[in-house]
Amino acid sequence: MSAKTQKKSSTEGQDKNEIVEQIDNEVVAKAPDLPILGDCIGDFDNDDISFDKFALAQKIGPLSDDFQTGDWVIRGEKKIAGIGDDPLNITVMRLVKSFIEDLPWGGDEKPRTASTKDEVYAMKGTLKWSEDENGKSVRPTWKPIADAFICIEAPEGLDSYEWFPFRFRDPASEDEVEKNFAFAQWTIRNTAYRRAVEPMVSARKTYRSSGLMYGSFKLSSEKAVINGNQVSVPKIGRGADHSQPFVQWLSEFI
Repeated sequence: MSAKTQKKSSTEGQDKNEIVEQIDNEVVAKAPDLPILGDCIGDFDNDDISFDKFALAQKIGPLSDDFQTGDWVIRGEKKIAGIGDDPLNITVMRLVKSFIEDLPWGGDEKPRTASTKDEVYAMKGTLKWSEDENGKSVRPTWKPIADAFICIEAPEGLDSYEWFPFRFRDPASEDEVEKNFAFAQWTIRNTAYRRAVEPMVSARKTYRSSGLMYGSFKLSSEKAVINGNQVSVPKIGRGADHSQPFVQWLSEFI
């Protein structure tokens, strides 16, 4: 998949790596491992699989022409929530952490990626702030990034099959209402990493100790000021526990 061409901000000199989640040379999210498909014959693997992309629109970047800052967008085409809207109910089915080289904004060089800290250090990279001989702060040359494979419950009024094609009726629910869902990949980086990934991992260590798939998160967006720039950032809250039938249904997709 080729990298997307993105427009540059006119505010030169600002730290735009902290302003947008998507930068030049987009990193393609990793597909989750899937079982061999008996009716697809040949040397197929995860490189042949793609999922809808899920992203937060910023005032610069690939979504900025068509969406407002703070809009949650699926497939690059449809806004499903925005600042001030009810939170989305999402379930994190898989979360993969890796590392990406922090290159200057606007360059043509593609950033390198690494799966572990040891790989970063082997490429002479750094992951923590330091000081040079003059006491000036030196930013890390690499940063963490996460690929989340998520299930999104259709917001009220947006249960169109086009955008939320997976349906489930929970027999454990008293009303047994059928709900629509979408599965998507969310690449989380920069400021969004601290605000989204850290709460997810903290939940996994505490109230989601059985596994992230056993409950949902409430996901919304809000405004924040970073390095003097107003941006939109994700906000993660605790959602509801899932019934065993729903967890079993989700497990069929990973």
